[in-house]
Amino acid sequence: MKGQRDNAGHAEKTKKRKVLLSVGAALFGVQSDQNRHRDFSQATPWPYIIGGILLILLFVGLLVMLSQWVAS
Repeated sequence: MKGQRDNAGHAEKTKKRKVLLSVGAALFGVQSDQNRHRDFSQATPWPYIIGGILLILLFVGLLVMLSQWVAS
């Protein structure tokens, strides 16, 4: 039973990692066709939408901090 829970947790971490890597690659314009087809064949787009919003907010936050650091 514990082995099944460990595998499920690992699969969830792997899925989250794939979503973040996929969204990051798409944001920088280096997404491969194979990964793009895999992403668009998923049942729901919500993990990619949420991941994209989070990465954009992170990117904008880093730009704001960098600009404040340079201006000071």
